Amino acid sequence: MATRLATQLTVHGFDIAEPRLKLAADAGIRTFASAREASEGADALLLAVRNGEQLDAVLFGENGVAPVLKPGAVVILGSTVGTEAIPATVARLAEYGVELVDAPLSGGRSVPAKATS
Repeated sequence: MATRLATQLTVHGFDIAEPRLKLAADAGIRTFASAREASEGADALLLAVRNGEQLDAVLFGENGVAPVLKPGAVVILGSTVGTEAIPATVARLAEYGVELVDAPLSGGRSVPAKATS
C-alpha cells in the first residue's frame, strides 16, 4: 500500500485486511476505518480492486468515495477490471469533476526488482 510514496508525500490509506493497515501505519501512512474516510478531500486516489463490481461499489456505492473527492481529483486505477467498466466509470466520475487514469499494474514486487533497464 504505497509505502514508498509515504516517504515523500502525505498518504492516507485503507485496506480491508487488518495486517495491511498495520504495515501501512508502520510505514507512515495515516490509516482510516473506511475508504471514504481515507479519500475525503483527496487530490488523487490510487485504487486497487478485483473487478468492475468492486470498482463500482468503492466509487459509487453506499459509502462510495467519488462524492468526497475534490473536484479536479484523479482516480488512478491500478487494477485490470475489463474494458467494459471503464467508459461508464469515466462518465460517472465526470459528474463529480473527477478524472480517471486506467493504469493497471501487474507482477507485484518481484517484477520491478528483476528489471535490468
